[in-house]
Amino acid sequence: VKANFLPAERAELLKRFSLPCYKKVAQVTIGDPPAELTKKAQEEVLRQKQEVAEKEWVKRKAEKARKKMAEAKLKELREAKERAKAAREAKLAEARAAKEAKDAAKEGKEDEPMADAAGEAKEEEKPAAKEEEKEKEKE
Repeated sequence: VKANFLPAERAELLKRFSLPCYKKVAQVTIGDPPAELTKKAQEEVLRQKQEVAEKEWVKRKAEKARKKMAEAKLKELREAKERAKAAREAKLAEARAAKEAKDAAKEGKEDEPMADAAGEAKEEEKPAAKEEEKEKEKE
């Protein structure tokens, strides 16, 4: 701006724009701009700030939604993992119980030839064993 006030420098700058497509017009304004111009400039600055703030808000909102979806997915995976673990443990417990019942049945058959005093005790255990087997079958 300062260079345009000096005639020699102004002439030098005008040489750059000597083509016929350029129109050589200068307007110098001194003092405060009109209120209308100031108001327009302030409105434009406010509009730009609002656009930036709105873009940031949308970005934050999208980030929150993305985090919420990721947390929900992670929670769902954890729950599925826990359900699978519980099912696996239940299956393992069931297999152990079946094995124990099978072993107990084998022992019961092997002990039968040893009758007399032990035979009376076995007869008392048989109804209890039958009840346990029925309960396991119900499960």
